[in-house]
Amino acid sequence: MFILKYAYYFQKRWRSVKSRRRDGVDPIKTAFEHMKRVKKPPIPLKSFSSIESMEEEISEVVTFLRNPRAFQEMGARAPRGVLIVGERGTGKTSLALAIAAEAKVPVVKIKARQLEAGMWVGQSASNVRELFQTARDLAPVILFIEDFDLFAGVRGKFIHTENQDHEAFINQLLVELDGFEKQDGVVLMATTRNLKQIDEALKRPGRMDRIFHLQRPTQAERENILYSAAKETMDDQLIDYVDWKKVYNKFFF
Repeated sequence: MFILKYAYYFQKRWRSVKSRRRDGVDPIKTAFEHMKRVKKPPIPLKSFSSIESMEEEISEVVTFLRNPRAFQEMGARAPRGVLIVGERGTGKTSLALAIAAEAKVPVVKIKARQLEAGMWVGQSASNVRELFQTARDLAPVILFIEDFDLFAGVRGKFIHTENQDHEAFINQLLVELDGFEKQDGVVLMATTRNLKQIDEALKRPGRMDRIFHLQRPTQAERENILYSAAKETMDDQLIDYVDWKKVYNKFFF
């Protein structure tokens, strides 16, 4: 009985080694090596659907990133986390890049699944800790996590063998968000298709409480985005011959 229990323990420790080792690549190091400053976003802020409803909060994030200390001296509450919510094709990643371009700060982009890379239980928490520490050293910066709901879901609802690591991930994320200093100059942005799948503790005031909802652009908005993009690469005389109504139906951000 003891031998079986011990074997089960090590089986859990080494579970999914092949899929989690990521060929020995350090996900945090890789993310920062690919950190980039967005000079020209794929889609400008003004082109997003429902941008008016988010304009004030986006302005707060941009102002904070440009000058964290001055923002705090004004008595404003520093934004720590932003959740970008929307279906596939609504431009969640593009919005984060547009905000970074407006704020003139670099973006560190990483997928939620990359944060769990490692063969030991608790490795994901260690990755989160390293991610935030490195970001603080390079601030001001935007930490951008894609597919956040895949690994930041509601605690207690996971019944698979990785539940322990999931709990550790959430707990460490809460520690990092609560540990932000007022002038850290780090903002966490993350995307999700379903806001209800994100653990409630992460959405409490002072954490990831800025929530931007994106809808699919209307016909007029899509035509305008395509037209603006085409003007930079096509001859003006050719643009007038494009049937934008046929093009926009297949267009995704």
